[in-house]
Amino acid sequence: MDNKTLIILILWSMQAVKQTLIWAYWLQVKEYRLDRFKVLLEGKEGLANLEIKAIIFKFALLFVAIFSGIDWPAILLFIWLNIKFFKELATKTLRKPILTLRMTEILGTSALGLLFTLWLGTKSGILASRLVLGELLLIILPFIALTWTTPLVRRSKKTIIKLAQSRLTRVKPIVIGITGSYGKSTTKKFTNLVLSSKYKTEKTEKNLNTDWGIARKAADLSPETEVFVVEMGAYKKGEIKSIADVVKPQIGIITGIEPQHLSLFGSLENIKKAKYELIESLPENGVAIFNVANPGGQELAQLAKDQGIKTRTYALNSEIEADLKARIKKVTTESVTFRLRSQGKEMEVTAPIKGKHFVENLLGAILAAKELKVDWEKIREAIKDIDPGLTLSVYKTKGGATIIDDSYNSTPIAFSSALDYLSLFEGKTKVLITSGIIELGEKSFEIHKVAASQAANVADEIILTNTDFEKSFTDGLGDKAKNLKIIKGEELAEKIKYYLWQDCVVLIEGRMPAKVMQELEKQRI
Repeated sequence: MDNKTLIILILWSMQAVKQTLIWAYWLQVKEYRLDRFKVLLEGKEGLANLEIKAIIFKFALLFVAIFSGIDWPAILLFIWLNIKFFKELATKTLRKPILTLRMTEILGTSALGLLFTLWLGTKSGILASRLVLGELLLIILPFIALTWTTPLVRRSKKTIIKLAQSRLTRVKPIVIGITGSYGKSTTKKFTNLVLSSKYKTEKTEKNLNTDWGIARKAADLSPETEVFVVEMGAYKKGEIKSIADVVKPQIGIITGIEPQHLSLFGSLENIKKAKYELIESLPENGVAIFNVANPGGQELAQLAKDQGIKTRTYALNSEIEADLKARIKKVTTESVTFRLRSQGKEMEVTAPIKGKHFVENLLGAILAAKELKVDWEKIREAIKDIDPGLTLSVYKTKGGATIIDDSYNSTPIAFSSALDYLSLFEGKTKVLITSGIIELGEKSFEIHKVAASQAANVADEIILTNTDFEKSFTDGLGDKAKNLKIIKGEELAEKIKYYLWQDCVVLIEGRMPAKVMQELEKQRI
């Protein structure tokens, strides 16, 4: 093997490592689901994240080398890709997966392909043709690894589920299932908080809302647990039923229906059917709780009543009849005061929550508490003790800026509600930085246009980090489109640094790069 071949193989292998890490990262982010990964490939931003253009250029230049013998363009491309790689390593902006057992198996499988290509490259023949094979392996092997690890994952899942079911049988907690297109996590936290005033409670952690994540938590329940609050997520029909089969909920809460993950569900009707699986899983003496201020929730509540299921309803700022109603009296940046009405009784409550939309989630928690005989005074005291961090994360930076961090997840209603909260800050420059809302399918343009229209009346400056939504934002902003900037990558991180030292309020809506979040955390007081 001559020196030139050795140099080319080294250059190729380094950029191959980067490509492997990026594809593995996105497989992990998309929960190893091919349906979610496919959606990623359907947008310009997803193609950019996977560096598809660079991959196409590599194939093109390697074929040029095969048929013409001219290999210097491919070599220059490898050098450029490696410069980018080392720059991202140096600035800690390289996207790489978390090393779990399954990810180690996927990376190991990909590494075998890389080593095989290097070995093949040392043999006689056209080097560029061997590298074409290597490029194909870089793409194919992560998915082959995904396939061969699936049976192992299923076996592990089956074991965990059996342990969970055994634990639940012994502990015998009352299980409250919570699902919906939005507000699941907050409703879960509020439900756990209010019920803990009377019971020994546990809840699922963070965003672990799949059958496996929930089963792992259930398998570790304390013997003293009286109530287990479970957040249930889904991307298609059948997934909530799988969760319910494990934990067997006695109370089900549906927070509301909207076109979240529409590209995966296929239709709003499928979303309703998927969420209603929670209600269908309830026992004969089970209780179904619905947010009837939401049209989808109202429809499903009527369906439950028609089927003879014990149904309880709540509504915020609505004329619709409900078992528990609330009307907002006063909203500040630190709290919300509202009046509750139930069974002829009224009560005024002030909750230390950031934004009036969280009252809706609180109502679901209160109804669940009333079903479990928690008295009003305990509920009132529990509400007063809400940790503001349970809702939006709002904090000051060392430079005097106020940050509203709503980066955990974004839905159409969450986006609108966060803008409502941003509007409460008077006399300051208001900045919206958003990545938009993913997986909305055919409704994406319309929903982002509406969001931009609302933002036009609230934010002085708007930064969009996802080019897929540029046209919808431009249309929605109308005359205010001049306030819109498309910024991402290193430029976004620098822009964030600037805002952190201004007397302004910055709303972070939707997922942001790790570099941005690290910068925010570093300057947080």
